[in-house]
Amino acid sequence: MLHYFLLLSYICNCMVPLHHGGNDEIFNLHWKYLSNFQLVLTNFLLAYSHSIKQDINFFPTTMYLKV
Repeated sequence: MLHYFLLLSYICNCMVPLHHGGNDEIFNLHWKYLSNFQLVLTNFLLAYSHSIKQDINFFPTTMYLKV
């Protein structure tokens, strides 16, 4: 599951629109949307990885099942 989110984050990094003259407003809207999305995604990944670490502390075998 974690791999899908990392892949999604990578795709979003590649989707930043190219800057074309005269489209500053559209470019800024796209950039704000992608930045907010990446911020949410990063927070989710941090929380998810933290929960994995907690599981590993109590049940070491779950590391191999979840990753």
